[in-house]
Amino acid sequence: MLHDKLVTKNELVTMKGKGHGDFSKEEWDYVRSRVLNFMNNNN
Repeated sequence: MLHDKLVTKNELVTMKGKGHGDFSKEEWDYVRSRVLNFMNNNN
């Protein structure tokens, strides 16, 4: 619901079967790469 209400540019990253932050090192690496990519392309 929050994602749908945001008025600023945003990107929701979900991982099937995962909770909020219950990630392996590889999954965190993937999340970080998505965040950095988003920040570099939307500044």
